[in-house]
Amino acid sequence: MTFSDAFSVESVVAAFGALARLPDLRLEARLRTTARMLVERLEAPTTSAPRAERVGAQRFWNNDRIDPDVLTAAMLDHQASRLAGHTRLILVHDTCEIDRTGRGEPDDAGPLRSNHARGYLMHWALAVDPASREPLAALACDVWTRPWKDPTTPAKRNPDPEQRESAKWRRGIRHAVATLARGKIHAEVTHVVDREGDTHENLEFAQQRRLRLVARNQQDREIEHPLQTLWALLDSASVAGTGTLTRRVSNHPRETARKAARAQGRAELKAFDARVRALGTTRNATLELVWSAVKLTPDSHKKKRRKPVTVWAVQVKETQTPPELEPVHWRLLTTIAVHDEASAQARVDEYLARWPIEPMHQVLKTGLHLEQDALDSVAAEKRHLAVLLPLALHLVRWSHQWQADPFQAASEQVPAEVIDALKGASRYHELPLPRRRWTLQDVVLRLAELGGYERRPDRSPGWLVLWRGWRELQRFIDLVQFVKASNLREVPPTARAKLRWKKP
Repeated sequence: MTFSDAFSVESVVAAFGALARLPDLRLEARLRTTARMLVERLEAPTTSAPRAERVGAQRFWNNDRIDPDVLTAAMLDHQASRLAGHTRLILVHDTCEIDRTGRGEPDDAGPLRSNHARGYLMHWALAVDPASREPLAALACDVWTRPWKDPTTPAKRNPDPEQRESAKWRRGIRHAVATLARGKIHAEVTHVVDREGDTHENLEFAQQRRLRLVARNQQDREIEHPLQTLWALLDSASVAGTGTLTRRVSNHPRETARKAARAQGRAELKAFDARVRALGTTRNATLELVWSAVKLTPDSHKKKRRKPVTVWAVQVKETQTPPELEPVHWRLLTTIAVHDEASAQARVDEYLARWPIEPMHQVLKTGLHLEQDALDSVAAEKRHLAVLLPLALHLVRWSHQWQADPFQAASEQVPAEVIDALKGASRYHELPLPRRRWTLQDVVLRLAELGGYERRPDRSPGWLVLWRGWRELQRFIDLVQFVKASNLREVPPTARAKLRWKKP
């Protein structure tokens, strides 16, 4: 698929060609119409779509004739077919809350993290390219509702680990591995989980099945060592090896510094926020690197259910950080052997590759209005996500499609008429034009600037600003075609002046 084809709504809808496991051909036509509507209403209220299409979409989500598990499996199989030829993959696992609080709240909606929120939980896996960190495909998707707790019953830990909510990580890994097996994808797979997934059961599960797992460590653990705890070992001189590395990391304001500025008054808080904005969104951080093999020992009251597990621990710590920013301090646990500095840096890079999954949640909720469509059950939510996930992946790939070869000649990816129209729209909006052969990067930057992007050296255009620029270009093309097809002699002089295209 060329870069310009990726913006075509028809090319987005064509991704649902594999979803033919529907009980009625009319439902397949409805699916294509609904997918087209979801893309065209990006960043617009859900009510902006025609009423017939909105009602048809609601009937599709709530149609009991459609098996949600069959629809989800068809979507995942089609996504796995995109991975043919890849020899290395990173599978990022994460959980997303779907807030259904409000007038249309379903009867089976369960409690969420907030006390007043009700809705569902989605746990899914995203395949990411290790080199370019481009999101490739969704390989697992599980939706469920959290049960309500009886306030009269004392809170007790479920002794069966498979009945706890933390089992979602192991369940997601099993589903992703099964999807790859059905698609006959033979690649080296590394599973990456965040802090919530660093449980002893998950590490033991990965070790028993010889899975490559990298998990962010959240809590200190007892280890078989004279220092007794994991964090004490990583902060001591008893580690197996040390080193340094420089990586591009995100900037987050330091909470303690922000609270101190707020205590001094509104003027100081405003000045603090201005200093944070001046530092940009990312920075090059020099990190101290340590690693060591550790043997995690279960607590004394859990030794009957848990066995000691040997893993490798990697810690990166930033020592020189601007006072306004939060320093980087990550502790990682992995089942992959770490014997030297190169392998330790590889584990850090694999964890950094999990960041593409974060914009996916923004696309689902902000762009595709995941939480605004009225649904009546968790089964309807499964059908909903079986359609929205591939759409969200297609939208996110807009901001990655050109980064593989940004200096490639634009004529190889973009039709000449589109480049000419983009030049005309740039002249109208008074954007500077390069006096050389256009590259793919030139096309992307002009599209983004049409959508309101301001050039900054620390960030590249995202999916939303590219979509806005593409829609603005389409409006400009429609105007030019209208003017060419119109006979201006038949228009009165007073009205002819109003035909000039106005900026939105």
